[in-house]
Amino acid sequence: MRTVSTSAERNKDLSVSLDPILTVSLIFVSLFVIYIVGLEPMPELHASFHDIRHATGFPCH
Repeated sequence: MRTVSTSAERNKDLSVSLDPILTVSLIFVSLFVIYIVGLEPMPELHASFHDIRHATGFPCH
């Protein structure tokens, strides 16, 4: 017997499977940006992310 799935059901299944991937990707991109901006020689950018870097455990000095 064939089952017919609607696009709403397929979209729900796809969104459920992409949620963990999206979450992990956003975490890695955020940490990468914090790390790179923290190494920036411009004092304004470095100072902006200084406390965030220390709070997440990245050394910067």
